[in-house]
Amino acid sequence: MTETASQRSDGDQADGSAGAGDVPDGLMLLVGRAQQGDRVAFSEIFQLRVNTLQRYIGSIVRDPERTQDAVAETFLDVWKSLPKLRDIDRFDGWLLRIAHRRAMDELRKLKPSVTLDDAPEVVDERRDSSPSAAAEASADAEVVRVALAELPEAQREVVTLRYLQDMSYAEIAKQVGRSNDAVRQLHQRGLARLKRQLEPVPGS
Repeated sequence: MTETASQRSDGDQADGSAGAGDVPDGLMLLVGRAQQGDRVAFSEIFQLRVNTLQRYIGSIVRDPERTQDAVAETFLDVWKSLPKLRDIDRFDGWLLRIAHRRAMDELRKLKPSVTLDDAPEVVDERRDSSPSAAAEASADAEVVRVALAELPEAQREVVTLRYLQDMSYAEIAKQVGRSNDAVRQLHQRGLARLKRQLEPVPGS
């Protein structure tokens, strides 16, 4: 049986999720073909990355139906804009930025005044599962989202890729087009700024 490019991709997970960091050679070939209008290649890209986008967008929107809508809109945007992508080895970072915009569009439909950005859910396993504890955890997650949204864009992108996508500094550097040292500094500054924002106000 002929093996597809998606099956050959370097260590791609069985569930179709994105491997962190470097775009596998097989995926780069698919992206190149899709840029030329190859719908079969684009379908394979969809299969490779759809689960990752569902998790990423779902962590922001937290509404299954709207998550699916945002995923569909993301891939439509990708198909339309793909011919303009110059650095296909940065495809995953580019894809996540489009997904982020679409997720925020859906979030604003739910809450028109929302200006929050992406952040993984805050979970503290040390807490019990009582309603009061769950409410406290939810409030904590909202605080983190607000704090993350207030980071400068470059810091926010690095922190998000580091923790939500579990990328190494080298992998992030390739995705965002910066040096390893620059990424490390952005990450450290972003975390320091988050820490300051999340510290309790004296006397509160």
